[in-house]
Amino acid sequence: MYSFKVQARNSFGLSDFSAPITLLCAYIPSIPSPPSTQVVGNSILIKWTAPSANGSPITSYRIKVIQKDNNFSEDLVHCNGNTASIINALNCTIPISTLLAQPYNLALGDSVYAIITSSNAYGESANSPAGNGATIVLVPDAPINVQDNVAVTNSTVIGLIWSGGVSHGG
Repeated sequence: MYSFKVQARNSFGLSDFSAPITLLCAYIPSIPSPPSTQVVGNSILIKWTAPSANGSPITSYRIKVIQKDNNFSEDLVHCNGNTASIINALNCTIPISTLLAQPYNLALGDSVYAIITSSNAYGESANSPAGNGATIVLVPDAPINVQDNVAVTNSTVIGLIWSGGVSHGG
């Protein structure tokens, strides 16, 4: 922040100083770095680094995730970059089930790319480059009906039988 006072001069001398004027030299935030995406359980964690705020605090982020048609959409339920918790944490988590549904329509084995913009009182930055593209995989369900096989063949081998447990591909 800068403060200025002005004084006039003519052939008879100097005036008193004007009242001070204060200026904030700020502008829109810098372009964020590419965010990272990684699978955590059955969700995708999107993380980013705060860009330079350029003199005015960052007030929000827009977190956009690629759709099957290569357009990007925001998930304001899980990654609302207007909330203080996401602004401060610099990350959010989207369930993979959300990314498999409309409008994303991604499938198991697809890569998840995200882009970030940041805003302050002076406007919104340009989009970051797309992040690293985590591959969608799901953790399998736990096996059910686990039973011991009772037929122990030797002292170092134990047999188990189970059913259920969906693998979810991948």
